[in-house]
Amino acid sequence: MAATFNKRDSKSVASTLNDKNEIRYRAVKVLRAAKKYVKLKDLSDLTGISMPLISRYINGRLTPNYATSQQLLKSILRKDVIAEILLRSLSSVKMEKGSVYALDVAASDPDLLYLIGEYIAQDSNCDFDVIVTPEAGGITFASAAALVTGKKLVVASRRRPIDGAYLEVPVVRDPTHIEYYYIPSRLLGDARKAIIVDDFSVRGATIQALIDALESNNIAVKAVYLMVALGTEWAKVPNVKAILTLS
Repeated sequence: MAATFNKRDSKSVASTLNDKNEIRYRAVKVLRAAKKYVKLKDLSDLTGISMPLISRYINGRLTPNYATSQQLLKSILRKDVIAEILLRSLSSVKMEKGSVYALDVAASDPDLLYLIGEYIAQDSNCDFDVIVTPEAGGITFASAAALVTGKKLVVASRRRPIDGAYLEVPVVRDPTHIEYYYIPSRLLGDARKAIIVDDFSVRGATIQALIDALESNNIAVKAVYLMVALGTEWAKVPNVKAILTLS
């Protein structure tokens, strides 16, 4: 059967979780995005599907059935697969006190951002009302998740809102240094479940402060998704899922 899914890009994963045709459509999109980073043979080994079939799916000559589509999504949207792709895009500069890492390449790559958004959608089953991210590095990745899932995105800003109620989020960097983030209450609306998406974390101070602020407002934080986590201290924060972990 020829692929006929070229007019459905506007639908979110959350609105079509049980739609078999949309799952087939998503599988093709994910496969095409993954092909940019993973060789055809490796995709075949990863998914257990022959190279000729995968090639036909990618080229639009054939559409995978529902069962095969589920198999493709489950095989490709694994943390280790996304982590390997993310690692290739990571740049680092050695400094006196250690390496400084940058995600600017990943943040500028639409196919990788789409895969990250799909990974978060798949892993979370879209079981949340809102995505929260701290200004500024995580905004691009949180936006990718929002576009794929169709969920609202709320940015915790360093600027205090000029009007209306807000959540104040104090982040203790050290005993003499406290940073503040602010989340306008009107943007949270009646949300009761959230996920947090951020780019980097070392100590986990920012994400813990966001969790405390949201849960004090009766919003359960279902999970925290980090693109890159450094060291081990961040792992003390509950429900954190780091795609890529570096020592």
